[in-house]
Amino acid sequence: MSDIGLTYKKGFNQEIIFATDLITAKPKNGVKITLRSNQNQILDTKTTNDEGKAEFTDIKEDIFYVEGEKDSQRSVIQTAGMEWNLSTFDTGGDDVQDDGTRAFIYTERGVYRPGDTINVSIIARNEDNTFPDNHPMTIKVYNPLNQLISEQTKKDGKEGFYSFAFNTNENDMTGNWGVDLIAGTKTFHHSIKVETVIPNRLKVKFDNPKKELLSTDKSLKFNLISTYLFGNPAANLDSEIKVTLKNSPKQFKKYPNFTFTNESIDYKEYKENIFKNKLNNDGKASISWNLPNLNKTPSAIEADISAKVMERGGRDTENNLIVPINPYQYYVGLQNPNNNGYSKIGDNLNIKAVLLDTDGKSIKGKQLKYKIYKNNRHWWWEYDSQNKYRLHYKSDTQTEVIKEGKIISDQKPVNISFKPDEGGEYFVEVQDVSNLQGHIAGFFFSASYWGEQNASTKDDGILSLKSDKKTYNIGDKAVISFPIPEKAQYLISIEKGNKILKTYWYDPAKGKEAKVEVPVTKEMMPTSYFSVSVIQPHSQTANDRPIRMYGVIPINIEDSATHQYIDLKVASELQAKKNFDVEIQTKDKQPTQFTIAVVDDGLLDLTNFATPDPWKEFYKKLRLGVITDDLFSYVIGANTGDIFKTFSVGGDLDYRINQQELKKAKRFKLVSMFKAPMMTDENGHAKVSFMMPEYLGSVRVMVTSAKGNRYASVEKSIPVKSDLMILPTLPRVLSPLDSVVVPVTIFATKDNIRNVNVSVKTEGAISIDGENTKSVSFDKAGDKDVFFKLNAMASQGNAKIIITANSGNFSESSTTEINVRPSSPRIFQTETKQVNPGELVSFNIPNRGISGSNHSILNISRKAKLNINNRLEYLIDYPYGCVEQTVS
Repeated sequence: MSDIGLTYKKGFNQEIIFATDLITAKPKNGVKITLRSNQNQILDTKTTNDEGKAEFTDIKEDIFYVEGEKDSQRSVIQTAGMEWNLSTFDTGGDDVQDDGTRAFIYTERGVYRPGDTINVSIIARNEDNTFPDNHPMTIKVYNPLNQLISEQTKKDGKEGFYSFAFNTNENDMTGNWGVDLIAGTKTFHHSIKVETVIPNRLKVKFDNPKKELLSTDKSLKFNLISTYLFGNPAANLDSEIKVTLKNSPKQFKKYPNFTFTNESIDYKEYKENIFKNKLNNDGKASISWNLPNLNKTPSAIEADISAKVMERGGRDTENNLIVPINPYQYYVGLQNPNNNGYSKIGDNLNIKAVLLDTDGKSIKGKQLKYKIYKNNRHWWWEYDSQNKYRLHYKSDTQTEVIKEGKIISDQKPVNISFKPDEGGEYFVEVQDVSNLQGHIAGFFFSASYWGEQNASTKDDGILSLKSDKKTYNIGDKAVISFPIPEKAQYLISIEKGNKILKTYWYDPAKGKEAKVEVPVTKEMMPTSYFSVSVIQPHSQTANDRPIRMYGVIPINIEDSATHQYIDLKVASELQAKKNFDVEIQTKDKQPTQFTIAVVDDGLLDLTNFATPDPWKEFYKKLRLGVITDDLFSYVIGANTGDIFKTFSVGGDLDYRINQQELKKAKRFKLVSMFKAPMMTDENGHAKVSFMMPEYLGSVRVMVTSAKGNRYASVEKSIPVKSDLMILPTLPRVLSPLDSVVVPVTIFATKDNIRNVNVSVKTEGAISIDGENTKSVSFDKAGDKDVFFKLNAMASQGNAKIIITANSGNFSESSTTEINVRPSSPRIFQTETKQVNPGELVSFNIPNRGISGSNHSILNISRKAKLNINNRLEYLIDYPYGCVEQTVS
């Protein structure tokens, strides 16, 4: 027996132990603290001070257990299995290296083609937001088969800012490429998509949709708007909209271990084409769709809206919108005491039930009806799968209701007590009966004699914490409040990542709630955690709460001085084949280092690419890495009490918005220009010049900057257009003897453009069929279409199609390269002859196939040739075979 209570906190190179008197809950000095290894060897020993604290550093080996001894009493904490359960607290976030080294890796776009040059930039920082100049930085590039493709090392980085460029080949494989950036002993990884994509030429937008539909909404309404990238409306183009309703179970951050769905219901996707028509003259369409009956959904659902607009040549641009739908006003949430779904016969289960609105706020005073079902049948007796068994569980003849009742919802979760007396499959169901069509939540679990013990003991004593703000500034005081019992001791710790910044004992004023003021310092950025352990005397009887309660809440901090603000100056409209300048100016007139990129908006839209923002990376929320263990859950005779869940500041479910998949398509000439890190002048000004290639659409200018601990990201989209424009639509490739009709859209943006002559000429393996010149007339600004017929010749090779439009002083041209390649596989024909000494033999080389594609090999050998080269080539190129099959 021992009266020594121990709390152990482990950070990076930090081991802090607090000893308390279990009888009085006060700190205990003079306790000998011993750290022992897995081999029971002593790693270090210290004695607690007047605060009951002993602190260790530089412990090289893993600690197996912590031992506290005084006056012939001994207590032990095992470092595995006695840690606080933090799953109900908001402690997630980004991991950092143990020494605080971080890196922001970015590219100028979200997808590349085989043959493109890929630019990879990195901003590296140590814990103090510095990085040595000229530090070696190595990049290793791996293809999707994890084969090393390229390796470079640079030593010219300034303040941790580096850029690397590596080339891909046109025949390189597509997929996710890997990049490792190595600085000393630290390695940072980044993935890059390489696909055969084509950029969009249209913008497709959803205008004025509701962000979320509620149970009172009966229809989905929005406007579909489409424009060409350079700004003209996509007038009278064909469009279609499809809606898919999908199951999307409700989740709430404050209740991460609760289920808000019904596991006995399988919601089938519902699909409907809700619109198929032409856009109006302004490129718009008004949509109103009545929702189907949603009363039997297991939880929330989402509407995946897919809108497609087709150019006149048939090429389409697609955009997606996700709209969450709440069929219910309130949602029932249930916590399974055993997350693995197995319970032990005879264990008393405390099933938690809560009622929340769509924003995650607790609803008090509503009636909930619960039922507990039981079935002894093994699912494989009658059903093909456990899933089918569960879908028919309630209607199965062997299922019976063994307990039912009613409870009233409260601000905190309400208990439903149940003890499984027999083995079998159980189903717990709770319905909101305050509404006519109230939500029903339910989960399955199995009971057996070898099931696990009730896991709720690990959650005993969870304490509700509240903060007065969501985000704090340097110099603020964060006020953390929580309920307090009488005669307790309060151990507070301020922690950041895997570091313990400060620990102290807190003496609250009298009352039922503590309000702890925490000074917010720069050291705590960007996220620190307030951790409290409320320790009660063992003998207290004033409440039935556990002897120890604990809680953790994040303190999010932002410093305006870490933002660098930049003005971006560029022309409001650009023209193809002309130079243009981009000027940047820091608002504080201080110098900075930056990269700049100019990229086709249609290419960025394919992956919804966001302009790289280093501030969001370096100051995003950090995960709590400090581990806390104690022995209070194992004290004999101490109260276990109820479970209280956290109240954390924040939102609810994050939804996927604007999902878009990559589409394979024809080759294209892209606009993607990038300039490696450069410095502004001493006044924070820089001018960068670019040459716009042949292009029609819109580009995004993106600037990413870093200086010390200050970062900036700024962007601007600019149309690239002219008074007279042409937009041809061609296939990616052609086969010999193919015929194709090429639509060419002519845009006149000025009213003084009247008659336009459009001509086409070809080079290479394509000829014109019919007229090579056509005319169109405009009475006002607008767009019109002409069509040319082209034929591929009976040969292979590259070809060029040059289209020119002329109207008085206005002229525009477009050149497209296209490949004519055979559509059938290569045919092999062999002939073998034996030659005697002095004999003359001849071979007839057949003139078959496409002109320019024939290839002959003459082989003379003493032995007959196996003639398996073509077979080996096929086997090696076959993409689905394994190495063992290839070599065997």
